[in-house]
Amino acid sequence: MLNYPNNPTGAVLSYEETADLAHYLAAQDFYIISDEIYSENTFGQQHVSFGSFKSLHHQLILINGLSKSHAMTGLRIGFCMGPSKLMKHITIVHAYNCICANVPAQHAAIAAVTTAKDAAIEMNKAYIERRDYCISHLSKMNLNCIPPNGAFYLFIDIRHFGLSSFDFANMALEKYGVVLVPGSTFTEAGEGYVRLSYAYHKDILAQGLDRLETMTNELNAVPCERRES
Repeated sequence: MLNYPNNPTGAVLSYEETADLAHYLAAQDFYIISDEIYSENTFGQQHVSFGSFKSLHHQLILINGLSKSHAMTGLRIGFCMGPSKLMKHITIVHAYNCICANVPAQHAAIAAVTTAKDAAIEMNKAYIERRDYCISHLSKMNLNCIPPNGAFYLFIDIRHFGLSSFDFANMALEKYGVVLVPGSTFTEAGEGYVRLSYAYHKDILAQGLDRLETMTNELNAVPCERRES
């Protein structure tokens, strides 16, 4: 299972890294599911799809959609591509697990991939501005994260507060009205981090970051051993 650009870190693979992975995977006896839902949301670096390597076509299942590229999350339009021998079985399973996409959503999807196919380019300009704004504000709070090159999340290091990522996120929500995703949601490797989405209007981000700053200031005023979620 692959996910690039990555959620939650925003990491993007270069062509060389993708090609090296493709070369290795083509020699393996298993199927690959590549979730590339953020393929259009990259900043300064072109996304390289695993679907562009013919050596993988016999074992690759490619997943994508319009939720992120065209802000159509609520319309639930996605697609799946793979070898024909697999797709006929996937289609049967899908038909009995999902209802059909509604007609207005289908027309919106057609518009998205035709007349509005370049919409993500303009959207990415806003994402870059919001990303940089958030990172600047977070740095003033001594909250560190690696600037992402894709998706629209910041994966923030909160280990120095001495709280689990769940307790930190729960405190942010219940006491300060800020929604963060605990890093532990993304397996134990994410513990010590929280995910912040910057797919919001800048005014909303400013309000949320101000609340988060209030929270971190109050936490910093309390010794680690006395902190509670």
